[in-house]
Amino acid sequence: MKALAQGVPLVCLPFGRDQADVARRVTEAGAGLRLSRRASTARIGAAVAQVLTEARFRREAAGLAEAIAAETAGDPAVAELEALAGA
Repeated sequence: MKALAQGVPLVCLPFGRDQADVARRVTEAGAGLRLSRRASTARIGAAVAQVLTEARFRREAAGLAEAIAAETAGDPAVAELEALAGA
């Protein structure tokens, strides 16, 4: 989430819980790629290079960053939680 909030595209390798759903949403939004958790290091490296060099991934990740910023702007609960966490 923090990477997307900064407009950084993702390479997702879901391992469990809600990660498969998150990876699906990222790929549907065009903000990254999903690989098998058994992907080779070469395949992971190629995917990272792809999301960092193809403008479409950064463009879609930037759009998600704007949506995240709009969603969290002025939310007093976020400010309260950040204050509690010492952020």
